[in-house]
This record gives sequence, structure tokens and C-alpha cells, in this order.
Amino acid sequence: MSLNERERKILRLRFAVDKPEKVQYTAKETLQNVGYELGISHNRVKILEERAFKKLNIQMSDVLYNRNDVLKVIEKL
Repeated sequence: MSLNERERKILRLRFAVDKPEKVQYTAKETLQNVGYELGISHNRVKILEERAFKKLNIQMSDVLYNRNDVLKVIEKL
């Protein structure tokens, strides 16, 4: 299953993929900031983010503990 454009954008924003590489591996935008940029609530961002991870078959524990591996997947989106 592939991600739709909104889900892709949320993951790229949340993990600061488009920021300089030096910042990328430590930065993470807040749900509120991403929601503001997209014009949706932070709760909606969280729901869409979880759905995207489920589609990519990425567990939330991987997001927390293997962030660099998850970031590599997201960079390819």
C-alpha cells in the first residue's frame, strides 16, 4: 500500500527531511506545527501519521528507538 500525498508530506515535515542533514537527525517538528502548516488539527496530524506508519509497516517503537532507520525510509518518499 502506498502513501497519499498528505501522509507523505506529514512524515517529511515531522522528521524534518527537507532541512539540512546536520539538523535532520535530531529535529522533529511538533504535531501542532505540522497541523498549522497544513491547516489541520494536531490530533488529525497524529492520526494521519499513525496511518502512514501502519501502511509502511513501521512500528511506533521503531520510530522511538530506531529513528535513523525510519528516517531513511521517509527520505525515499
